Amino acid sequence: MPCDNSFIFYFYLKDNFSYICFRAVKQLQQMHKDKDISIVCVNYRSEDYKDHYFETPMGEMSNLQNYDNSFILHVPGKNDHWYHNSLRVQKWIITESDFVFYYLYDKFSITHMSLLSLLKKQQEQGKIILTDITYKSTQLKVKKIIASLPTDIQYVYTQLNDGTPTSKLSKELGLSVVKLYQKYRTGVRSLSVLKQNVEIEKP
Repeated sequence: MPCDNSFIFYFYLKDNFSYICFRAVKQLQQMHKDKDISIVCVNYRSEDYKDHYFETPMGEMSNLQNYDNSFILHVPGKNDHWYHNSLRVQKWIITESDFVFYYLYDKFSITHMSLLSLLKKQQEQGKIILTDITYKSTQLKVKKIIASLPTDIQYVYTQLNDGTPTSKLSKELGLSVVKLYQKYRTGVRSLSVLKQNVEIEKP
């Protein structure tokens, strides 16, 4: 969110991608000391940033507070189930921003699909400028892993990602909603290895 020479960088403390962005903005602060660049870590629980560990550029493990505690913490909304909290925080960042660098893969998960839909809507309304920094090779890996899933898990995974109502899919397969999401989470876990190897396309 820029304003003349003032910029606010919002990020959600979630995974290695968050820390890559955080470090990049810290470098920008050092390079452009004539500008007011604030870093705002957005999360739904104030204690979360203390518990997330990551690998620093020196190869050491640290939590964000020990690595650098110069950022501001903003916690919007109420406390809810972790999934809804996580999605709400990420949507809050999108609606509060003027420029968004995004690392979201089509068909990766329901969360990615929901956020991509909001990004597209905000862009169409002229509210944000988007920069896609996803990696083409990673998108191919996503498709390859999904194609390799067991038939039943692959079907549930793709149907839910495509927006099929859980009630309809549950009736079609004769499975409870709980069983459906167990299969879906199995698919998500199969893709989780990609989160540990973040590749970013240069904009």
